[in-house]
Amino acid sequence: MIKHIVITVLAAVFSVEALVAQKPVIIEPGSVYRWNGLTAVSPAQAGWALAKSDGTQIVFEKRNDKEILRASVSIIKTEVYETDEDLLAGLEALKQEELRALKVDHLHFNRKRAKGGPLLQIDGIFNLDDTASPGFSYLNLRGQLYPHPQTKGLVVQVEFSDRSNVRGFSEAQQALVDEFFEKIAFAKSPAKPV
Repeated sequence: MIKHIVITVLAAVFSVEALVAQKPVIIEPGSVYRWNGLTAVSPAQAGWALAKSDGTQIVFEKRNDKEILRASVSIIKTEVYETDEDLLAGLEALKQEELRALKVDHLHFNRKRAKGGPLLQIDGIFNLDDTASPGFSYLNLRGQLYPHPQTKGLVVQVEFSDRSNVRGFSEAQQALVDEFFEKIAFAKSPAKPV
């Protein structure tokens, strides 16, 4: 089952990379998107674009010659776990497998309870080579994975990343990360995509 999940997640990552080649649509700061019982709000900063929006993933992106910022929310199918501890262990294994191809500078997982249930936090810094990401030295990543409160076997993955030549997030970027994570909300009943 984990192999199937990893393939699904990697396919989503590669499809996002393919979409980056297309011209994203510039959006209003703080735009609201709803689907599958989730509400996501784009970063409240000018210059962000909607790179992808479908029934399983929404990706916001902001590019310039110094960095590529990306904020995303995905819904991932998983097996139904018996306990919260099993769920968190499964999610950690899933992310370790997904990130295995990257050159790890720093990677930390934190298991805790938040948003009404178990939550896996990810904090990573990866070294990029010029062939994989020309002009950028680091991929800085923050993420959260937690079970969808309305549907067993679904996990919500929220990630914020920065490709740049700076190791780690700036204070302003960290505030943007925290705000993006805080604005993820669940509807009382599933809503249709906007």
